[in-house]
Amino acid sequence: GVGSANVLWIPFATKCKTKANKQVLLMELILEGVLSIQAGENPRVIREKLMTFLPTDTRKAAEQQKSLEMGM
Repeated sequence: GVGSANVLWIPFATKCKTKANKQVLLMELILEGVLSIQAGENPRVIREKLMTFLPTDTRKAAEQQKSLEMGM
């Protein structure tokens, strides 16, 4: 009973919560992007707006990649 809860079910529930939170974030990102496109916003503005959804380390890596592409 208690042993299986601690070994199996609590980690499983935590994993499910994490996946659900990531899915919600992805849906919010998609919705924001579609609404921005529909509103006719500038693509650069949309990119900056959507970058706020990314984790800081991913955002920094994307900015470095963009600066490398612009430098070429």
